[in-house]
Amino acid sequence: MIAVTGAGEVCAPFDVSEELGRRGYKYLLPASRYLLAATRRAVAAGGRLDHAPAERRGVAVGSNTAVREYFTQAMAATSQADLSPAMAPYFAINVLAARVTGEHELKAFSLTCTSPNVAGFEAIELGGRALAAGRADVMVVAAMEGTGAVAMVVEPGAAHQPHVMARTAYAPPDLVASYRGRRRLLAYAEATIERVRPTRIHAVVDDSPVAEAVTRAVATAGDGVAPVVSAPTANGCLGPMTMLSHLLRTARENTLVITATAEGHYAFGAFLPGVRAC
Repeated sequence: MIAVTGAGEVCAPFDVSEELGRRGYKYLLPASRYLLAATRRAVAAGGRLDHAPAERRGVAVGSNTAVREYFTQAMAATSQADLSPAMAPYFAINVLAARVTGEHELKAFSLTCTSPNVAGFEAIELGGRALAAGRADVMVVAAMEGTGAVAMVVEPGAAHQPHVMARTAYAPPDLVASYRGRRRLLAYAEATIERVRPTRIHAVVDDSPVAEAVTRAVATAGDGVAPVVSAPTANGCLGPMTMLSHLLRTARENTLVITATAEGHYAFGAFLPGVRAC
């Protein structure tokens, strides 16, 4: 578990000039702008970074669709003149977090995850591992897409602080159709339910066999707590992270958020309003 000291969320439409300033952001992709704004809001909400030296601050970001439009334009280019030199760095998706690392001096490391739908939860999972291993003292964990961003400042924390955790996994689509595969999913779900003990479960899932199998396993393991199912949007990994961000502001009970996709990726993200850090 990792403690959340501040969280910020930004969604389109968004006035860049009002929140970020009128200069210096023209050539940033929308996802980068949203990430900057969400991180600033998380820091303003109490997520201090300055109590740790720059080399002890890290960042992990998840994204699925942030560069999709840019790649589409690049693939449609018929000559070199159709490509802007200012946009060329964005062929590497990890560049999108560069402004956040520079602005907040996040020098321990910068990681970008891209697994379908679960990338935001992967960022939380990586953040928890990095803090536990002593690779950083404080981190920004976030999800960013072309439609918005969610950012959280996290660190090992005290019992009275809200905590989050995430576990990600992969189940080949043909595996979930087998008895062995379903038992494996159930065991994974039972271990998570035992640790989180949620009183509410949200599922942000598609209509694939993988999502159905994961949801069924969680419902079975949930001991009467049935998942509230909602369909994912076109916002990639932002949907599950937004749900977790909303829980930080509104929930007063242990809550589990699950997500799964046809490709076989699935993840559990949990919010606990106050637990022993571990």
